[in-house]
Amino acid sequence: SMPLFLGIIVTAGPIINLFCGNTFGPSVDCLQIISPIVLFIALSNVIGIQILYPQGKENIVIYSTIVGACLNVILNIILIPKFAQNGAAISTVFAEVGVTLTQIIIGLKYVPVKFFSKSTILVLISSLIMFIICIYINGRVTANVYKLIYVTFIGAFIYISLIMLFRIPIAFELYHIIKNKILSSIK
Repeated sequence: SMPLFLGIIVTAGPIINLFCGNTFGPSVDCLQIISPIVLFIALSNVIGIQILYPQGKENIVIYSTIVGACLNVILNIILIPKFAQNGAAISTVFAEVGVTLTQIIIGLKYVPVKFFSKSTILVLISSLIMFIICIYINGRVTANVYKLIYVTFIGAFIYISLIMLFRIPIAFELYHIIKNKILSSIK
């Protein structure tokens, strides 16, 4: 979810201009602001749905959802009058961060995952390298269609190449799954 969230930040302009038109220019900032929810929803899904629920800890997931809902309502009341749609986007991001942090803090003893492992750091480095290169590409191409195509494909290629180069275990697991699916579809 990290490269996806960073990719949305880079491609927000071309996405909005291509699919909505130039009159929706203010939506670019809003999409960029809200893009981190991709990361936080992914994390809370793994922690809540895939780890806590199977262990019978639904109450932690429900409590974290209540925390997120309360945060969202309070921040919407404060931020929307000042920042309009961007205020709603900021509120949503903080609400999702609240859900994820609540699950981590309360459910930490039930979560058998290390958040700052070597693999996680390498994924972050790979994502940041991809992000920087995508920003460069985005600044050099003028047509929105080409920006979207180039940034998406080159960014994906760079990210996949880096996680393979860094020998991140999940990359090889995905490689073998894809390879087996392709081979089984050929037979």
